[in-house]
Amino acid sequence: MAEQEQQEGTSFKVRRSLTQLSLAFAVIGLIAGVAVMSPDGRFAGLALMALCGAVPLVIGPSNLRKYGAFAAVVGTIGVILLAGSGESSPYRNKARTQAVYDVAVQYCEASAAYRLRAKSWPAGVADLNVPKKPRTVTSVSFGADGSITFVLSFPPVKDSTLVFTPSGGNAAITWTCRGGSIPEAYLPAACRER
Repeated sequence: MAEQEQQEGTSFKVRRSLTQLSLAFAVIGLIAGVAVMSPDGRFAGLALMALCGAVPLVIGPSNLRKYGAFAAVVGTIGVILLAGSGESSPYRNKARTQAVYDVAVQYCEASAAYRLRAKSWPAGVADLNVPKKPRTVTSVSFGADGSITFVLSFPPVKDSTLVFTPSGGNAAITWTCRGGSIPEAYLPAACRER
């Protein structure tokens, strides 16, 4: 009987320690969510808070569950607010623009290789061995000067363009990216005006 009580006491101590540890991480998550300037850091901090707050709800002693519930709710609300509502999230829009840029770099490399091989710029995507355009792009067009224009299809930059313009000779082709009417906050670093 005394051995069983000792095991229950040890189990309670372990659960309490784990709960206190997870609540400490939840507080660290809150501090990171508030103090960190990077949107990704804030998101990670608040997500950590929400996850760590859930631990006391599952294994914690009843007197610490309310703190776990509070941490989980505050962390979850923070993540939802920070992530935004789908289409309008500035972080999502920047990530989408970056994804288009990443694919565009492949188009530029393939276009430059085509130029070296055929001594002319490609007339369209059919001339290149590249991945198909992302669903966030309405169209891809090729100019006679070798420029490649990507028309974006998502709000708030719908119908805006990312234009890649080549320069240099046949051997060393470099590309310049311009964002046109896309707000600078959404542009990849390589496309921002210097």
